[in-house]
Amino acid sequence: MLFLPACTREPVTRPGGEAVVRILPSLAEMPAATKGPVTGTVFPDNGTYGIFVCERGSTTTAHKPNSWNIRARYSNDTDSWNYYYAGDFSTGATTAASCENITLTVREDGAAADLYAYAPYTQNAFLSGPDAIPFTIAGRVNDQADLMYAVENPDPAANTDLDPGSGGELTARFSFRHVLSLLAFQFRLVNGASSYSLTDIGITLRDPDADGVTTARLYTSGTFNALTGAVNPGGTVSDSMNISFSPYYPTVNSADRPATAYLLLVPTEVDDDELVFTFTMNGQTLQPFVLRRAHLLHDDGVTSGFQPGCKYTFHFTLDNYVCFDGITVSRDWTAEILGTEEI
Repeated sequence: MLFLPACTREPVTRPGGEAVVRILPSLAEMPAATKGPVTGTVFPDNGTYGIFVCERGSTTTAHKPNSWNIRARYSNDTDSWNYYYAGDFSTGATTAASCENITLTVREDGAAADLYAYAPYTQNAFLSGPDAIPFTIAGRVNDQADLMYAVENPDPAANTDLDPGSGGELTARFSFRHVLSLLAFQFRLVNGASSYSLTDIGITLRDPDADGVTTARLYTSGTFNALTGAVNPGGTVSDSMNISFSPYYPTVNSADRPATAYLLLVPTEVDDDELVFTFTMNGQTLQPFVLRRAHLLHDDGVTSGFQPGCKYTFHFTLDNYVCFDGITVSRDWTAEILGTEEI
């Protein structure tokens, strides 16, 4: 059954019983000077994110049925956001018509609203709610999605207690932060070496102690919590992953200008040198590279692994063999570096 979007005027229980919510989206890691105020200009064209308008104090009850998992879509053509409300309450499919604003309507019990956001929008989140946003780590790098959540989601001072009966305009800020880790593999040639075309990267989880216990988890699918950004336990894990770069293969052909291949990975602790990377170039799989625990040691000097929102750049030199030249870690993500789907 289809329902009218919330921007269509509906009867309310008392005068002044609705209010527009002004949405301010940005990316948390971007410098303040580059953050988009209202239009969200740091988001790429056709970027999307989802918004759950919940009953105050709840993450399982909609403030209004058609505001459960709203789809927000940005367009460079109009330099604006449009909002699509849930139209089919059995599947979560959104309406074809969009609204320029999100409008909250007073409920009979007078309950205020809490807003939670995540990215990119996925229709299936309608069935699970903001605590369990479904995701899949695609086996083709161009199909991978950059998962994000709004850091204000769990903050009781932000985007909560939005009362449509209070009068005036309401405001919600969504400053998005990365859920996943970004791995960057940078290759350069030894002078005089032949060029290479990278077709895929294999990731294998091994147990060097042969005790049947590994710390790392290679998630291929699962859910994440839009309030905390944490990946929920119980997802699908694998002992190995193969990430293809088809149809665009990074070409390594210079000693001076390194070629870089990017992929996204669910953050995981790593212990006992248990992750192995293999690179297939020119149809041949090069010798394995064992990721040492020491490469990913955290600031506490005890734990190690990939952390959310961090970019790990592995530096290699190629001359028939892969020579490891070190690793750098940063939080500097830019929209230009990924061939993946972003918000």
